[in-house]
Amino acid sequence: MSSTQCWKVIFKYQKSNKKVTIITMLVVVAMGLSACNGSQAKQNDNIQSKVTSISNKSKSSDKKISESNSEQSSATTADSQASQAAKSEQMNLSQIQLGNYESLLGNWKEVAISVNRQDGTGSHWEASNGDTLSVTKDKILNGSLSLQKSNLNDGNNDNAVVFSEENGYLAADLENENVAINYAIYFYPKGVVMTNWGNDLPVAIDNSKNRIVIWTSNNSYTEVFQGETN
Repeated sequence: MSSTQCWKVIFKYQKSNKKVTIITMLVVVAMGLSACNGSQAKQNDNIQSKVTSISNKSKSSDKKISESNSEQSSATTADSQASQAAKSEQMNLSQIQLGNYESLLGNWKEVAISVNRQDGTGSHWEASNGDTLSVTKDKILNGSLSLQKSNLNDGNNDNAVVFSEENGYLAADLENENVAINYAIYFYPKGVVMTNWGNDLPVAIDNSKNRIVIWTSNNSYTEVFQGETN
């Protein structure tokens, strides 16, 4: 081979290698771009996933807060209703003296009576006769006997009454006790024991309930009415 031919072969080889080198570089660059694009896409996916996760957590947190507020509101409403119910079930002695009997509204049942049979043995407790007591917002009625504000009517005459509170109960006595037949009405709120009626109170009398006691001097006849719904 001549010198000229050798140089041609060397130049051709170098030229060929140069093309290979350029192609190789292009391939490497393309792979790098692809990897970058892939990495960027993966990064975008990760960011989107985190945003979605944060959004879901926020919604979940908002839902829990809403549910908690709703539960608190319901609890507050229930407590308020229970408190109002408790107040309405307790005798309001101040209102009673003004003729407002809203705290006494409900069903009343006669649970016991006491009477002096004039046999020399005094008064004795007996079973109920089934007498009735009705209460409206401004009137208490027992047969022909009625109480409105500070007036007690025995079916024939109006009698002024005076109120007094002692030992937790309220007494309504006639202002003028010099009458043919005397009357008195006593109001015992829940929890107030009827200690001034002897030690042999019938078991039917429940001190945990509201009670209204009506007394008359006629044979010392006494009726105990007990609240069933108040």
